[in-house]
Amino acid sequence: MKKTAYFDITFGAAGDMILAAFIDLGMPLAHLINELKKLPLPEFRLSVEDVKKNAITAKKLDVICPDEHHHRDFGAIRKMITRSALGESVKSASVRIFERLADAEAQVHGSARDEVTFHEVGALDSIIDIVGIAIALEYFNITDVFHSAIPMTGGIVTCAHGNIPAMSPAASWLLKGRHFYTSDVIGELTTPTAAAVINALAENDARRDFTYEAIGSGTGTKDFETHPNIMRIFLGKTTRDNESVTVIETNIDDMNPQLFENLFEELFSCDGLFDAFVIPVTMKKSRPGFLLKAILTKNSLTEVSDLIFKNTTTIGLRHYDVERITLDRTLEKVATKYGEFSVKVARRGGELMNASCEYDECKATAQKLGVSVKEVMNHVNAEINKNYSRD
Repeated sequence: MKKTAYFDITFGAAGDMILAAFIDLGMPLAHLINELKKLPLPEFRLSVEDVKKNAITAKKLDVICPDEHHHRDFGAIRKMITRSALGESVKSASVRIFERLADAEAQVHGSARDEVTFHEVGALDSIIDIVGIAIALEYFNITDVFHSAIPMTGGIVTCAHGNIPAMSPAASWLLKGRHFYTSDVIGELTTPTAAAVINALAENDARRDFTYEAIGSGTGTKDFETHPNIMRIFLGKTTRDNESVTVIETNIDDMNPQLFENLFEELFSCDGLFDAFVIPVTMKKSRPGFLLKAILTKNSLTEVSDLIFKNTTTIGLRHYDVERITLDRTLEKVATKYGEFSVKVARRGGELMNASCEYDECKATAQKLGVSVKEVMNHVNAEINKNYSRD
């Protein structure tokens, strides 16, 4: 069943704290290590212990690895992840987080994304933190993340670029538009890695119907007199059927419609896209045109907008938030005389609503066996009817 995670970052967060909180929630350390070993990384060990911060117990994660004296650029990290044996959802989430980091660094330093060379974030322990968080999302089947207000702090920290504000320029860029509250703490509370995770994964919405079933707490190395250095993850589910999504649309009357094919190929490669389509319309001066619409997660607004501008002739987009109602969906298997097929199963409150086969699988099997697609689909649907019933 799909899960929702609420990040309580009232006192800030770091990548290792988020991953430690997921371990505290119950992700086995052995599972995390086995998945991380699918990356071509130097030898490393992970150590987890219970510590107390201001009398509150939380998990602390330490990455034990050799000192690295080289930096990694975004292209090298992306290649390392995408060519690994990690699951597709883990690869996608990991790359998305690093993309946001690269965009932030490029914005801060006036360079292009592919020219960005990571320093602290490119270190082995940071790669483990980010990919480990993506592994946790897959392990718990988390498809929705939202968070609390973020503390705005003051002071100075020292990094590879010298002295910078405690709320680093990269973190500040990544967290723009998010809910903040003013904190009296001097020092860094939210790191660029945590900011990138929040930017890439979490909705900026702390007000929703949510029921949690477990809480995990993670901590770092710092100690504060004023508050415990912890962040918490509440794991549960959204109790309402509807969810907020974003719609982007634009009218186009001066473009070769053949170009829509490539646009849709790129759009549907985005994890945050739910659907995209065009509608024939009559525009000003009675010109025939198209209304292009895309439905997506709020966090994908920039990525999808960039793709539309890049692949069409439009010079402006409209976007707005809407609510949608969805059923709980799972992908299951059914055995037939033609082999095993995937079944999309939709339920509402545990009650079966729909169960259907995947057309592409039926088509591939039909072509392989030299029979009609209709015959395969009819047989698979008959087996589905035997196995799935509303009774």
